[in-house]
Amino acid sequence: MLKKVPPKTFVALLFALLLLPAARVMAQPAPPQIETMSVALWPEFDQPDVLVVTHVQLAPGTTFPTQFTMQLPGYIEKMYAVAVESNGQLMNVAPEQINYRREGDNLFLTFPATEASIQLEYYDPIILTKDGVTRQLNYKFIAPANLAAVNFEVQQPADSQKFELTPAASGTFAGSNGLTYSSLAASNLAAGDEFTISATYQRPTNTLSAEMLPASSPAMPPPAPTIEAENTASSPYWGYGLLGAGVLLLVGTGGYWWRQSKKTAPAADSRRQPGRKNKRGRKNGGPTANYCFNCGAALREQAAFCHACGAEQRQN
Repeated sequence: MLKKVPPKTFVALLFALLLLPAARVMAQPAPPQIETMSVALWPEFDQPDVLVVTHVQLAPGTTFPTQFTMQLPGYIEKMYAVAVESNGQLMNVAPEQINYRREGDNLFLTFPATEASIQLEYYDPIILTKDGVTRQLNYKFIAPANLAAVNFEVQQPADSQKFELTPAASGTFAGSNGLTYSSLAASNLAAGDEFTISATYQRPTNTLSAEMLPASSPAMPPPAPTIEAENTASSPYWGYGLLGAGVLLLVGTGGYWWRQSKKTAPAADSRRQPGRKNKRGRKNGGPTANYCFNCGAALREQAAFCHACGAEQRQN
């Protein structure tokens, strides 16, 4: 025969079960430390938009796999590549391992990184505007963590003229594909800090740079699948929401058990003395007595009504 679980024990067990999933979420390890980070901007390269290539090198001593999160603009609909580098080879992360969470105007991409070298690529359809032959590029970088320095490079499209960068470039160099690149760096960024880069140039053609390069130019990695729907399974706020729901349920359950105990417990009178009754109604060491069914007061012999509450007594 099953034993009835005491209310206090039931509430304690319920509370522990509710807290267990939330505790697991909130006990997630701290984000991995970033040793170096670089961002490349390639306007009008193989698409009319701007290809954004972010490379991250995690700090030595990082334990793998580790959950890596990157903040992206919320209007991005697909990633061109999410990859890790091993032995000089880029390997795309399996789509089912990538979590996308939209929050306000931002998209947070999270996946279990298995290597220290990470590369993310996407096309930004917003940051480049055209007005005749004039081009204007405006890019905003948001630091995902505290960073000592971030290196940026902006590719100058083929046949571009009067290329100007703000902040001013610290230097330029020629790439292996024959295009010119402008470089600059940002220092001492705290997590969440913003850094804006603007570029203007003249270009008399809409022909993509890739179409004007030799056929031996490096190929681009295959595109990743479209981001279909928001996936919030790894969101830390899920744990806090579950904890709040658990507290509300706990309060409701506790109130229920309190009301039940008030209904079933006999009403007490300040004049009634505690003690165990024997089977015949005699208190240990005391005289035989009857008690009021309504308030519990000890009745006088042959009393038809309770002297304490006035209730008419039942006859045995």
